[in-house]
Amino acid sequence: MRPPDSLRVVLAVRRLKEEAEERTLAALRQQIQQAAAEAERLQAELASVTASRLEEVHCLLDGGHYQRSDARYRQAQAQRSDALSQIAKLEKMRVEQMVIYLAARCGREVISELQEQRMAAYQADLRVREQKRNEELFLSRRARG
Repeated sequence: MRPPDSLRVVLAVRRLKEEAEERTLAALRQQIQQAAAEAERLQAELASVTASRLEEVHCLLDGGHYQRSDARYRQAQAQRSDALSQIAKLEKMRVEQMVIYLAARCGREVISELQEQRMAAYQADLRVREQKRNEELFLSRRARG
């Protein structure tokens, strides 16, 4: 007699689901790291523009230079704001994905435990049957001999 295969199939499907959710979670973490790196780069650019403006305070420069500097600053500020909102959006998605992943993991663990319990019961039943067979064989040999 073989152990039931249905749990093995369900467990394999649940394991694949858990792994897929884990990959999605890892991809979200990677996107968050990239967005954070971009926000840091833009913050450094903002600091650079501010520093160059402070150095140019005492210099006579034309309006075009100031406008280009201001446009660069506003563009970096807008990009950084976009990056920060992207990070917030990705963090929200990560939290939602973590809930999905944990549910998949919990489901797999429940099925895994059930499979282990069934396998232990199957093994115990197998041992009892083997013991009975051995006892019957022993008794039949004893009765003959």
